[in-house]
Amino acid sequence: MSKVSGVIKTCPVCGKEFVDNSKNHSKSTCSNSCRYINNYKDLDKRFEHKVELRLNVLKLNGAKFGPETIAKIKNDLRVGRCQICGMKIPEFRNMHIDHDHVSQTYRGVLCNKCNWGIGFLQDNPVIAERMIAYLRHADSLLINGAR
Repeated sequence: MSKVSGVIKTCPVCGKEFVDNSKNHSKSTCSNSCRYINNYKDLDKRFEHKVELRLNVLKLNGAKFGPETIAKIKNDLRVGRCQICGMKIPEFRNMHIDHDHVSQTYRGVLCNKCNWGIGFLQDNPVIAERMIAYLRHADSLLINGAR
C-alpha cells in the first residue's frame, strides 16, 4: 500500500499555502471557512444556502411547507422587514421565520424583539389584547394627569 504524499497549493481565498493530502488532491482551499467563502461567492447562492439551512431546521421540528409557502418565505426574507413593527432587519441571522407551532402554518418574518414578544405572550391573542388595554389605560392616566 502506497502512502499518498501531499501537494502544496495556494488557497484562492486567503492566499496561504497549504498541503493537500486528499486522495485525489482535489482540495482547492486551505480551510472550511475558505471553502465556504469560495463555494458561496455568489450572493444569491449564499442566500439560498442560508434559507435552506433554516428551512431544514423547521422541517426537523415538524414543519411541512409547500412550494408556494417556501417561495413566500424566501421573498419575505429578501425584503427583510419585520411583519409586526416594520423595522428593516439588517442581518439575516436576526430574521426569524415565524410559524404556528401547532398547525405549522407560516405567519411571517420577524425581528428578534417581535419574535421574543410573541414567545413571551405564549402565542396567545387574549394576553396581547389585555396588554394593549393595560397600556391604553396607563396612557389615559398620564394624559389626564392622574398618577
